[in-house]
Amino acid sequence: MSDPYFTGGVQWLPMYLPVLLGGCLLGAGWGVGAALLAPVVSFLITSAAGNAMPAAERLPYMMAELVVFAAVSGAFSGLIVKNAWAAFPAVLLAQVSGRLTFLTVAAVFQSVSPLSAAAVWTQIQTGLIGLVLQAVLVPVIVIALRALMLRESRERE
Repeated sequence: MSDPYFTGGVQWLPMYLPVLLGGCLLGAGWGVGAALLAPVVSFLITSAAGNAMPAAERLPYMMAELVVFAAVSGAFSGLIVKNAWAAFPAVLLAQVSGRLTFLTVAAVFQSVSPLSAAAVWTQIQTGLIGLVLQAVLVPVIVIALRALMLRESRERE
């Protein structure tokens, strides 16, 4: 994990941002769609550039993790429409659930996969800064967008 490109992705977790936003704002269905497409599109684009992210062996794990992120945050979308502050628990629960899913899947398949539960645990620790940043950033974006949409709907009346 000495490659700064790889470490940056594991630390800042950029793929989580659109999936969490999609789940919170669009619901579980659209969020899961984004969760399935985001890592595949990223893999294809970065492979063409010569440095696949996520790496091929991590792709199915990341897809499973992101689907849980989207499903959990999307389960809150109806509540978020009524109270945008619900994005805070939605994101936190999605993050914990998704990371636990990643760790569990790695533990179950570590005998047949190059990705061990210990390696995933290290990745989780490395990504804490990204998780904390997104636990604040995503709800703030959701709250701001909701306020903007409410203001625009009042102006149209």
